[in-house]
Amino acid sequence: MMLLDSAGEAGFADLPEIRSGRATQSANRHAEARRRYRLAVAVVARAAGVSCRLVARPIGRAHRRRRYWALYLTVTSLDVPIKVAARVAGVSPTIVRCAVRQTEDARDRCDIDRAITHLEEALTCAA
Repeated sequence: MMLLDSAGEAGFADLPEIRSGRATQSANRHAEARRRYRLAVAVVARAAGVSCRLVARPIGRAHRRRRYWALYLTVTSLDVPIKVAARVAGVSPTIVRCAVRQTEDARDRCDIDRAITHLEEALTCAA
């Protein structure tokens, strides 16, 4: 027996929302991408000796570079697509592409390459 509301429709307002299989998979992928980005932020922050907040929401050029490194690691080492990484970081995909491009260009310097390689190793150990 199905109860109908005053409009003649089944009343489902009091039932919990049921997600479709595709929506649930999307939510799970988004949560996993968020976890991976936060892990990259934590690794970069720990190596730099600053708070995660300064890496995730940078103030100034040095902290912005660290966020770029976290975005770079998220996309390259943790296999998060650029659009998803942008969504979880709260930036546009253009900024993520710029971060990846600038970090790749900066790796031409030996000291930067060593630092990023060290971060990649720390990230693989943490993941």
